[in-house]
Amino acid sequence: MQLLTLASLNNGKFQSRYEPKAEQENEYKIPHKESLPRFSFEVGGWKSLQPLKATSIFDFRVDCACGSIVCVKGFCIALQLNIILINNTEIVTSLLSRGASVDVKGESYYFESSMTPLHICASKAKKNFNIHIAKDLLNYDGASINSLTSKGYTPLYFASKRGIVEAVKLFLDWGADINASTKDNLSPLHVAIENGHKTVIKLLLECGAIVYNQDTDRSVLHFAVEIGSLLIVEEVLKYCPDVNNANFSFNNKEPDSNVKGEIAKLLLSKGAHVDVQTEYGKTTLLSSTKKGYAKVVEVLLEYNANVNLALKSGFTPLHISAQDGNLEISTMILNKGANVNAAGKNGITALHLAAKNGHAGVVKLLLECNAKFDSEFQFHNAPLLLECGAAVDNQDTDRSVLQLAVGIGSLLIVEEVLKYCPDINNATNRNSLEIAVRGCRGKGQKKQEEIAKLLISYGAKLNTQDETGKTPIFYATKNADLKMIELLLTNGAIVEDDPELLYIALRKEYKEIVEALLQHDADINACDNYGRTALHFTASDQHEYFRVRDYFPSLCSDNFSVFSFNNKEPDSNIKGEIAKLLLSKGAHVDVQTKYVKTTLLSSTKK
Repeated sequence: MQLLTLASLNNGKFQSRYEPKAEQENEYKIPHKESLPRFSFEVGGWKSLQPLKATSIFDFRVDCACGSIVCVKGFCIALQLNIILINNTEIVTSLLSRGASVDVKGESYYFESSMTPLHICASKAKKNFNIHIAKDLLNYDGASINSLTSKGYTPLYFASKRGIVEAVKLFLDWGADINASTKDNLSPLHVAIENGHKTVIKLLLECGAIVYNQDTDRSVLHFAVEIGSLLIVEEVLKYCPDVNNANFSFNNKEPDSNVKGEIAKLLLSKGAHVDVQTEYGKTTLLSSTKKGYAKVVEVLLEYNANVNLALKSGFTPLHISAQDGNLEISTMILNKGANVNAAGKNGITALHLAAKNGHAGVVKLLLECNAKFDSEFQFHNAPLLLECGAAVDNQDTDRSVLQLAVGIGSLLIVEEVLKYCPDINNATNRNSLEIAVRGCRGKGQKKQEEIAKLLISYGAKLNTQDETGKTPIFYATKNADLKMIELLLTNGAIVEDDPELLYIALRKEYKEIVEALLQHDADINACDNYGRTALHFTASDQHEYFRVRDYFPSLCSDNFSVFSFNNKEPDSNIKGEIAKLLLSKGAHVDVQTKYVKTTLLSSTKK
């Protein structure tokens, strides 16, 4: 086999080729592929080597942008390609005997940049690891056992990550740095634990691997606990007497709460501090509650974990379990003396969170434990709610527990809260009926109607005004909700003092609503500031908008499109029927507006 030392220019590209002896050509064939992956190595400062499609591992093309002639040591490249593609010991031995460098670095889709042949050998899958090649690389010319890739990985790191016990033993025998850290401060022991390789973990620990690195606040014990393997934790603890060098927690890789509970018990039995808080106030109890690890919570409570230690936001474990609707953990925490009325910075209690998210069982539990239900809070000023997974919207400001339950349409929670609510018309709960009426639309309409009936049966006042002076009947009319209107009117809603209701119904062209309002004494001849009565609006159009907005601004809001009778396609038949209805109820036919218009004049013009 001849070593090629020169690349010659060919149509703007440099081409180099190894030429094996004829009798060996078939011996080193690569299985035919439509196209081989790219390989790139440092060649005179250029990374440009690519195998050809055909035949042999010794066929390459070198592309060079500068146009200069480049000398190539082909054995180095062939050595790496053989380990990647063929993994043949005899070829590696042959190449090494002919001077191939054992520490040449390269990159490809198969491996990270700056990997030597020994890195490549150690990074192969366990079943494909060839210890004979590894030994040859170390014996011939002494491959660097601690050579680093661009990310700081050593051959021992790869062997530990793959769980290749014989490779780990070999590299340690050759003096591999057992505690070499990557750029991410990970050692071979870290990755062995992370990947659950018990035999490699034991071997590294026996050979002196450091269990706690001062350069990072995460010890190997953290990794072992997060993996959730009791056997690995037990092994690490033999070499890690200080279990309190940092707080520990669990991840979600293995959702086996029982195993994690056993690990927590083991750590606590070794003296772990149960109430250590992180920079943000998190404790193991808070973290375990959030992840729903009931068994871990049980163990922590057995070791007297403080159930009222809170995050910086003021949220306690009870807040979190209530938010998630975890009845089991909520019960355990309350039985250990959790403050049922503990409030966050914005006045948010566990009951607020349970009600907001529709967790009827937890609401019932909290109320039975004397939770206050009439406190208000500011949801939109509570960013830590998002951390706990709460669904927050702008309508959640200044709402009581009852109002929250009404707002989400939970009849069960409303019923439960009302059992403990002596006065639903107090300053905190007074607008609960309005919330039910305003939310009565779409899929939740039937539920809200049932909630409205329930509130009325508990004595909710039907004519309570909100901050804009509107009553529930206004919002029912605005929603064109005939059933809700009839419910409110039947139970005593007052309409005669509010001519705006009739105008809204006329705008909706809803004859049944107009009729229902008139039957309950709506003033048919009430005039606005321009002298218009309801009858005038049967002939109004969009040009009336600008004058109406001065008198009824609520009708001209963004959510209430242009106030006119025929905002949609005009239907004179419907208008005629409504006009007839108004006249039959005593509407004055010749009333003139401020501009001396009558309904007849307006209708004639149109």
